[in-house]
Amino acid sequence: MDFSRIRLTGFKSFVDPTELKISKGTTGIVGPNGCGKSNIVEALKWVMGEASAKRIRGSEMDDVIFSGTDKRPSRNLAEVQLFLNNNEQDKVSNYNNSDEVVVSRRIERELGSRYLINGKDVRARDLQLLFADENIGSQSTALVGQGKIGSIINSKPQERRSILEEAAGIKGLHSRRHEAELRLKAAETNLARVEDVLETLETQVKSLKRQSRQANRYKNISGHIRKAEALILHLKWIEAAEKLKDSESAFSSSNSKVSSLTSEAAKRLTTYETLANSISNLRDIAAETSAKVQRFYVERDKLLDREERNKIDLERNKKRLLEIKEDLSREEKNIHELQKSKDQLEKEKNEIANLKLIENEKKLEVQKNISELNIKKEDAEKQLQLASQEITSVINEKLSQRVSSARKEALNASENRSKAFTNRQIARDNLANAESKVTALNAEIKTLSEFLDIGEDDLWPKLIDSISVTPGYEKALGAAIGDDLNAATDEGAKAYWLNLPPFDNYTPLPDDVEPIKNYVKGPDVLDRRLSQIGIVEGMIGNKTIDKLKQGQRIVNKDGFVWRWDGFVSSNKSNISSADRLNQLNKLKQLKHKLSNAKEELEEKNRLFSEAESQTLIAHNEEEKAQNNVGVIIDEIEKNREIISLYQSDFLEGKAGLDNLEKIINEKVDKNNLNDEMIIEGKNKLTSSVKMSTAQEMLKSINESIRNIENEQIQMDYDYKSREIRLVQIENECKIIVKKVYETESHLSQLKEKSYEVINEIEELERTPETISIVRNELFTKIEHAEGEKRESSDNLIQTEKELIQAEKESKDAQSKLSESREERVKEQSTVELATQNLQSIVQSIREKLECEPQEAFSKSEYDNKKVMPLAEEIETKIIRLRNERERMGPVNLRADIETEETLEQLTTLSSEKEDLLGAISRLRKGITDLNREGRERMISSFESVNTHFKDYFLTLFNGGKAHLKLVDSEDPLEAGLEIMVSPPGKKLQSMSLLSGGEQALAAIALLFAVFKTNPAPICVLDEVDAPLDDSNVNRFCDLIEKITDSLKTRFLIITHNTITMSRMNRLYGVTMEEKGISQLVSVDLERASDMKEAV
Repeated sequence: MDFSRIRLTGFKSFVDPTELKISKGTTGIVGPNGCGKSNIVEALKWVMGEASAKRIRGSEMDDVIFSGTDKRPSRNLAEVQLFLNNNEQDKVSNYNNSDEVVVSRRIERELGSRYLINGKDVRARDLQLLFADENIGSQSTALVGQGKIGSIINSKPQERRSILEEAAGIKGLHSRRHEAELRLKAAETNLARVEDVLETLETQVKSLKRQSRQANRYKNISGHIRKAEALILHLKWIEAAEKLKDSESAFSSSNSKVSSLTSEAAKRLTTYETLANSISNLRDIAAETSAKVQRFYVERDKLLDREERNKIDLERNKKRLLEIKEDLSREEKNIHELQKSKDQLEKEKNEIANLKLIENEKKLEVQKNISELNIKKEDAEKQLQLASQEITSVINEKLSQRVSSARKEALNASENRSKAFTNRQIARDNLANAESKVTALNAEIKTLSEFLDIGEDDLWPKLIDSISVTPGYEKALGAAIGDDLNAATDEGAKAYWLNLPPFDNYTPLPDDVEPIKNYVKGPDVLDRRLSQIGIVEGMIGNKTIDKLKQGQRIVNKDGFVWRWDGFVSSNKSNISSADRLNQLNKLKQLKHKLSNAKEELEEKNRLFSEAESQTLIAHNEEEKAQNNVGVIIDEIEKNREIISLYQSDFLEGKAGLDNLEKIINEKVDKNNLNDEMIIEGKNKLTSSVKMSTAQEMLKSINESIRNIENEQIQMDYDYKSREIRLVQIENECKIIVKKVYETESHLSQLKEKSYEVINEIEELERTPETISIVRNELFTKIEHAEGEKRESSDNLIQTEKELIQAEKESKDAQSKLSESREERVKEQSTVELATQNLQSIVQSIREKLECEPQEAFSKSEYDNKKVMPLAEEIETKIIRLRNERERMGPVNLRADIETEETLEQLTTLSSEKEDLLGAISRLRKGITDLNREGRERMISSFESVNTHFKDYFLTLFNGGKAHLKLVDSEDPLEAGLEIMVSPPGKKLQSMSLLSGGEQALAAIALLFAVFKTNPAPICVLDEVDAPLDDSNVNRFCDLIEKITDSLKTRFLIITHNTITMSRMNRLYGVTMEEKGISQLVSVDLERASDMKEAV
């Protein structure tokens, strides 16, 4: 078997497809630590069937798949392919039909490995045997990994024996022997099982033969029972047939008797029904006559009621007619007065129209006079302008100041009133908001209370309604206690809480858990329960749950529950209790808000009352200030009037200075003018007397103008008064017309009503006479109806007596008929029972004897010549036979068939037993042959390995001596291997007493000795030269070249030693340019050396 190359894809750090050629001679693999060199060795072991992930530096087999780097994602597939040359097609058994054999192992993450040879799936064992036959494999000594030298040095002699077994080439022999031993064990187990089954079957055969004899006896007794049953069934059938015939005869006689009695009963019943029909008619007649009399009495009562009502209606209508007449008189009087008022208004309207024409002519004349006087007045006014200004200036200044001050005060009062009104509006809005808030809260509280069904009339209030929970902890309490919160505290309820004292020995909650009772206020009955419930934030671990004692539990604010017994509940359990607690908390909050809102409402109400009071005060002050302004303006007008009077009197020349003072004093007394103003006026008047000429002229003009203006003002006033009066007249006329229309309409209605009432009165006055006639006729009808009633009653009584007699006779006939029918039913039942009995016997004959009743006697095989036995004797015989059969107990009726089947199984199993004995004999012989061959090969290989070990030890140590020794057992297959060495200048001793370098050289010598004895197609050495110095490395390399020359083995050496590198035929460098990704670079040193020499 020639290894040509190995290809890695996705295996550990070799993510990209990487191929390593394994050529003849030595191939070195170099590179820095951690670059992935050893991954190549592990890939070679893995593809040869390595089953342990730990032996290839992994925790599980999926670890061989590339796990990814910072820049590259992980892979889900890894594959290693090993290519074997098979040019001569005779090197690889079972696959010699191709020039190259490809051994592959592929693994997918979480799906396991697949093994393939030339693309075909094979078992892992097939692949391992393939390499084992060539002295190579994942555990071969030819694959020397890191730590292999150390394991040989530190292993026990028994463990080192595996090296000799590999050298002897009996590892495959061991596998085959193990398989043979397993087969032998299985065969022996099968043999023991077959022997047990044979023993069981032999016991069954004996038992079945005994059961077969019992079954034959059972069948014989059953045959006698069958014959006896056939005979007794025949006798019963004959007896049942005779009984059926007798009962049918009795039934026929009873049936005839029933027919005759039925005719008699029908005759009596017809008589009764005829009388019943007639009495029904008589009863109807009696009832009709009684009803007729009763109807006449009812009509009489109605007639009396009608007469009484007629009198009452007559009196009422007479009163009503008087009232209507009074209303008509009053309405006619109203219409007359309204018409009179309308005429007066029309007359006044015409007079006002005539006056308007006269006034228009006068206005034109007045306008003309005023124009002429105005021209004259302008001249006089110019002369008196200064005097007039001096006279009026003082009074006007003082009064203007007072008006300005009063108006300012009125303005301030108005502003205060406006502010007070605004404040009142704000206070009223706030009051309305507060009232709506209180109303909304009351409605919400009422709705929530009705939803929660909380009432004082509840006989047993729920515990949940008396609990107060800190907001946010409702879910926690609902999840912890659940529906138990809906129970009452009164013992009269179906479910209730007892008020028990606190625990004597209180079991505290874990240290890091806070009791939920810190957030719950309620009755004392909950103390025990709440003391064993803890509250936490978020989720908790199993450690905290383990600390809980019996009966304790932990909840969080989201409603998760962890109980002491391991039960865990999510936050969706007991949500109804949590919702109710939430709603109760909301109800309490609403009630608190309502209390605050009511306080706020009272405050807003008080503020509104104050604002309204302030508004009223401001309004009164404003009104007072406005009145004050009006008073001052009136005073100004009065002063102006005084001045005007003064001027007019002075200008008219009617008074001198003395008269002027008298006029002013009179005006002062009338208008309460200020003294200071009067004095100043007088002073001014004194200076104006000097302008007498102008004043005389102005007096005359002003007098004329004033007279004309007064006349004009009076005319304007009269004109406006007339216009207003005209509008009033128009409105009054419309009102009068409307009232007249309404009165006339009412008057017509009253007339219609009066006509109706008069007609009703006339009708009611005629009614008593009609009622008298009807009453006399009704009395006659009542007397006649009473006679008919007495006659129908007598007929009814006579017919009822006849009916009672007929009913009695009919009942007697029916009684006799019933008795006869009962007898017939009894006879019929007897017939049916006899028929059923006969049918039952016939059915039994058909079921038990499988024949017709006529054939039953022949089935009994009884001799006709003999006397027929009694039925009791036959039944006694059947009972005796049945008892005898019952005493036999359970009987296997298939015993004969089962016996034959069991004998066939015995024959088959006996044949199988012989086959197993032969197989066991052959397997034991094969194991003995394998052991003999193994010992022979073991002894031979031991001598060969010992010889080569001495030779290689001498080469590597450059002297000294060494040998191998079998210890601990005389059987070579069970003995251990001890290494005895004596380096140059040292005594013979165990290898464990040497230095580290010497131990490594001795172990290398042993490995090479084994390899020389049983060479493999490839030898892999992973940093075995690490503990050697340069001189030892050179001897190590010399030994490898010596082995290479003598064998066709290809060496794959991983090293860091430069001497070893220089001695290789070719080198492969493993680099890791990209972190975590291994790459391979090759250099052929022989070719490079040839090229150098050529140059």
